[in-house]
Amino acid sequence: MNDIAFDIAATASGKTVVVGGVHEDLAAQMAILRFELDGYPDTTFSGDGLLTPAFATRSEAKAVAVLPSGELLVGGTAWETTAATMDFVVTRVTPQGTVDAAFGSASVRTIRDFGGRDEVAGPRECVSSRRTPSRRPSRSR
Repeated sequence: MNDIAFDIAATASGKTVVVGGVHEDLAAQMAILRFELDGYPDTTFSGDGLLTPAFATRSEAKAVAVLPSGELLVGGTAWETTAATMDFVVTRVTPQGTVDAAFGSASVRTIRDFGGRDEVAGPRECVSSRRTPSRRPSRSR
């Protein structure tokens, strides 16, 4: 089994949220973990600190944002072998560690196929290493 983390965030109470994927053989599941201040899994989140929503054959969480309500907005990718496409996935997770059934289609997620191989990058991957939003290149006239 191989696990991978792609993004990390802190809640208003200081708990740590890590998102990525849990891989075993050719299967992969999105993984959303929350840790207490002491680094131990937060058992008030999904019962054991780990949520692995299974809404595709393969899925990974690539980015996370903590909303003011304490909910998590998680973006990533989903690969459905029946359609042989990789799609953009967004899901909202409650502070208790369950997917929010009121968000998206199919009760638990929003999947959008933009045509072709689509992925979402983590927030640090969206900015070129050569330039940051605070240091934009000047325009030549």
